Amino acid sequence: MSMRLCVCGFLLLMVLASGPAGAQSNDWATYGYEPGRSSYNPQELVLTPQSVPQLQPQWSADLGAAITSQPIIVHNAVIGGVPTELVYIGAANGVFAAFDAATGTQIWSRQLQIQSNGCDQQPNGIYGVAGTPVHDPATHLIYVADGAGLLYALDDATGQTAPGWPIQVVPHPDHEFVWGALSLANGRILVENASYCDIAPYTGFVFSVDPATAQIADTFAVTTIGDGGGIWGYGGAAVDAATQAIYVATGNGLSTETSGYSEDVIRLDPTLAVVGANYAGFVGGDVDYGATPFLYSTPCNNQVAAINKSGVLVTYDRDNIDAGPLQKLQIGDGGGPLVGDFAQDPTTGMIFVANPDASPSGTYQHGLLAFLVNASCQLELAYSQSPGPNTNGPLASPTTIAGVVFFATGGGNTVYAYKSGTGNALWNSGSTIQGAAYVAPAVIGGQVFIGSWDHHLYAFGVPASPLDAALLPGARSVELGSVATVFATMLNSSNATLDNCRIALPASAPGGLALTYQTTDPATNEPTGAPNLPVPIAANAGQSFVLSFTTPTALSDPAQGLVFACDGVNNAAATEGVDTVDLTFSATPIADIVALAATASNNGILQIPQGAAAAFAVASVNVGATGSLTVSTDLGGAALLVAATLCQTNPSSGQCLAPPAASVPVTIDANATPTFSVFATASGTVPFAPGASRVFLRFVDANGQQHGSTSVAVMTE
Repeated sequence: MSMRLCVCGFLLLMVLASGPAGAQSNDWATYGYEPGRSSYNPQELVLTPQSVPQLQPQWSADLGAAITSQPIIVHNAVIGGVPTELVYIGAANGVFAAFDAATGTQIWSRQLQIQSNGCDQQPNGIYGVAGTPVHDPATHLIYVADGAGLLYALDDATGQTAPGWPIQVVPHPDHEFVWGALSLANGRILVENASYCDIAPYTGFVFSVDPATAQIADTFAVTTIGDGGGIWGYGGAAVDAATQAIYVATGNGLSTETSGYSEDVIRLDPTLAVVGANYAGFVGGDVDYGATPFLYSTPCNNQVAAINKSGVLVTYDRDNIDAGPLQKLQIGDGGGPLVGDFAQDPTTGMIFVANPDASPSGTYQHGLLAFLVNASCQLELAYSQSPGPNTNGPLASPTTIAGVVFFATGGGNTVYAYKSGTGNALWNSGSTIQGAAYVAPAVIGGQVFIGSWDHHLYAFGVPASPLDAALLPGARSVELGSVATVFATMLNSSNATLDNCRIALPASAPGGLALTYQTTDPATNEPTGAPNLPVPIAANAGQSFVLSFTTPTALSDPAQGLVFACDGVNNAAATEGVDTVDLTFSATPIADIVALAATASNNGILQIPQGAAAAFAVASVNVGATGSLTVSTDLGGAALLVAATLCQTNPSSGQCLAPPAASVPVTIDANATPTFSVFATASGTVPFAPGASRVFLRFVDANGQQHGSTSVAVMTE
């Protein structure tokens, strides 16, 4: 079993080496990376404090008008039969388009509707797409709102409108406009609106749309109809993943500053009923919250923060907003609207916000402010950086990855990157961007994407790495106190030896999780050398390893990426199911299925003949406790033109024990060795793209916990 494991891993890696490199397997599917709007991508492995200085312009695309929305990135939109990484962006002229993330080639473009009026918050008073869209990976639909208040559901690969869409969401689009990002949470699409230049009458709403019926399911009005209370923050609503609570911050009312829930921080339940709200008391008029609430945790409680146009940063116990603010920090003088949002780097503990002007006290400077949570569970300034102009115009919001924070200087036309723990400068975009950039960049898969008022979407990236990696098995689930082991192979596809090659956990890995790696003899799987000893890898050659994971506490860690690194080159990109591992450490005995797949060609590729079916076999062993599981197949979320079924087989004859089905319930005893066959047909062409086009077999319990997996590449002949 173990020898076959290592050989299959090497063969899988050879398959990857002949395919495109640099793919990534997670999405930037919504503003701020996830519905909580943390603006932190924990799965970024290519960009690090060491590689960020290598960022350089890769491509740009002209959309013809100012861009105020954040790009979203989807890794597996199927283009020409191949799962492809696309970036989507909208502009003020109503253009909404998809581009190949690697090349900048336009894949499709839609002309959505606009409003045109005398409000100059967008250039030339034209309002099309400003709110960042959201992607649903389950349906491969992108939801986007336009200037006519219509909500569209577009196919991510073609841009075609799904049946039953668009629907009218914003009731008075001549007075009301979607500035904030859309969300996908609680099975609903959340849409929020404000107005044009505060021109009366308008009403700030939160709409909860049921995507299954294409109808508005619930509505929350900030104040009485026509009396203002817009939701202006570019992040829209923030959703707490643990409680599914929805948080918004609102602008001023019209009849009075605080009519209804105007100028409040508000907690809503999934039905949009108010759970808590508070007005913190501000000086002056038109003192909107121009930003989205930020959710974070302290040793004392779970908190929410928001920043106000008066220059005040307010924090609350987010489970008790009615009790009033925990802190009110005057970080600006109120001359520059604080319309930016927050970001957090959990690996350094820093919380960031962009500040357009200095505070009256001089304590808080313009630029990037970094806060820590102190011993009293309050925000305390750690450092600041002040690039770009000190003006009364907004700055872009920050974005973080482990160890790095990015932010743009608004009218300064420049993106900067700093070490998040120290504030040391790492990189800036120089003179590439020719217009203002007011929204946070998206950082994913070794690239930085940002839109600008010079009408362009920009992509920056680092040189491609010659490193590829593969792991087998793809999942381990062990009892706490045991060691979870997998085998890995690193391949150097360059023409030169790479030195000091090593494997490590990223800084974003769960606390307490530890990794030891050791080279192995690929012929025997026997360890060689010493633990955690970096090694050279010869040109166009590979090196095999055994990896051992331990942790002092129970945890579930799906799709854990690893840092595969060598001196002088960038890290290998993460491809889920190929060089990631699902880890479970259970406080009680648990099933642990080691599964291996074999194709007819014995090269890890399932080749489906035109008009016929193909199959691959899976051998497994339960090296853990007896478990009741469901075995199923899937395509890793890609909408390939492939249908797959499976059956459990007689280990001696290979014959199915029951007709093939989408899933098979099994009880696997300890040390049992069940076998399976997976059958696949194709309804169209599936080109060779082994890092992206794959068929997976997974062992899952009733709680959705994965206990084992394997996969093969798939293509049509």
